[in-house]
Amino acid sequence: MLETPKAQSADNAKEIEIVYNKAMDNQQAIRIGWLAGVIDGEGCFVIARQKTKHGFKLRPHFCLRSTCQLMLERIANILSQNEVACHVYAVKPRKVYYKPQGSIQIAGFLRVKKLLDLISPFLVTKQAECLLLKEWIDYRFSLGSKPQQRKLSDKDWQYRQLLSDMKYNPVRPRDYTPSTQSSEDIVRPSGKPEEAGSRLPA
Repeated sequence: MLETPKAQSADNAKEIEIVYNKAMDNQQAIRIGWLAGVIDGEGCFVIARQKTKHGFKLRPHFCLRSTCQLMLERIANILSQNEVACHVYAVKPRKVYYKPQGSIQIAGFLRVKKLLDLISPFLVTKQAECLLLKEWIDYRFSLGSKPQQRKLSDKDWQYRQLLSDMKYNPVRPRDYTPSTQSSEDIVRPSGKPEEAGSRLPA
């Protein structure tokens, strides 16, 4: 004979809440891990130069292009869920027979820092670039609350050049196919990627 369902005790309700929160955390980690994987393969981090009336200014910039509209929409949704502001643009094909592309762009110190904090634990091939860009952003914030308005120094241009150089000589984990451009072992014996900032002159 069926019994009338009894109300859950406080302990049972708490256990269910813990299990639910863990499941949600796992789903969130899967989404962010997927995003980091796409960025590893398709994303681009730069320190962009912009001309002004008084010379130049530098700011961090992220861009990702794709012909897959569904992927771009999912990326935008994940970023929105994690309060990372981004802009989505349509890119005109260079040839009439090329597929139309879309572009996701994130610019500015606070926005790019939010993105880096979100994905850095999951990155592989672009982790060194991410660490270097985060180091530069932290350095600029150490100069004051408005990093984009602080005067540029030789150190800022060194960061920019080093980030650019890393795109041609990337730091790769040992398990991945090494670059044919260099046979140098650029991974520490611990298996951890080389600290990006260690390349910068003091």
